[in-house]
Amino acid sequence: MAHDSVWFNVVSILTTFNIGKTIGDDGQIIEPTYEYSPALVFMPLPFKRSVKPRSALIRGTVNEEKHL
Repeated sequence: MAHDSVWFNVVSILTTFNIGKTIGDDGQIIEPTYEYSPALVFMPLPFKRSVKPRSALIRGTVNEEKHL
């Protein structure tokens, strides 16, 4: 059951958003770093990325949900 929920969420995100590397102020692509937290449970540290809706319809839906 949990596996199906995770799969559904991942697929939904990948279907509705373009996710990729971000572009810096100088116009160059910023490569993500591969650093992890120094804790008992390793988690990736935050990194710059680009997340953009794939369509105007998705952008509108996200904006509506943001105001709920």
